Amino acid sequence: GFFGGLDGATYSALTVAGSTDALATVHPGTIDDATGAHVAGTLTAGSADQSCPVSFNDRSRLSISVCGRGAVDSLAVNGRVTIADDADTSLVIDADGIEVAQARGGTYTILSATEGIEGTFATVHTPKSSWKVAYESETVDGADVVKRIVVSVPGERTVLLFR
Repeated sequence: GFFGGLDGATYSALTVAGSTDALATVHPGTIDDATGAHVAGTLTAGSADQSCPVSFNDRSRLSISVCGRGAVDSLAVNGRVTIADDADTSLVIDADGIEVAQARGGTYTILSATEGIEGTFATVHTPKSSWKVAYESETVDGADVVKRIVVSVPGERTVLLFR
């Protein structure tokens, strides 16, 4: 399913799991009613007052779109994110409707969790091999805790040759 527009504050926990027939997909952002185009956005689960842990189980996918001009989807979880080990989980990053070269260079947070991220996605797909995904940690009570997953998009470079 497509979990756009979900208000995580009304849920105590969210579990993403597919079946043998279909993947379960979380794809933050919205759809423009007039054009049908994807509009980058942030999907927030939980609130400052209510934790809403999110689990990615077998046959689940987090789909992130880079829409150009620095607009990137993200999933912000107030709580813990658990990515099941030894499960068919994937992180898919695409250049939604733009040429890959139009993507603004930079490092973008695509998943954050206030209580940490446990596990890693089994497969990661990016539009170009130069786009790098990293799990970033912070030190909490003396231990390193993964708090963010980021994608680094290299900027386009213009080379001028003078003769």
